[in-house]
Amino acid sequence: MSEALTTPPPGCVAEPPSGPTRPLDSMRSGEISHVAALGVDDPGDAALLRAMGLRPGIRVKVVRLGEPTILEVLGAEACGCACSSRIGLTKALASRVRVASEMAR
Repeated sequence: MSEALTTPPPGCVAEPPSGPTRPLDSMRSGEISHVAALGVDDPGDAALLRAMGLRPGIRVKVVRLGEPTILEVLGAEACGCACSSRIGLTKALASRVRVASEMAR
């Protein structure tokens, strides 16, 4: 995979949040949070999530919970690159991704 597909533009990813985290599937529709950890053991799954833009430090908004869970990947606050996109995750995968609320930053 080329570096362009695996490396986000400068400013698109903040430092991963510290403090309490919870599973992504515990969020409500419309809620915005920061990814704290991908929570997957398989390197292939982790690479796929990163290729879709999901990585620690990135902001996400839940569009729809369920099967699949639809997320809007928003980038970091300082991004300014209009890099949002929508992705779908299985419920099982969404339950493994850990997020921290906006206030935990």
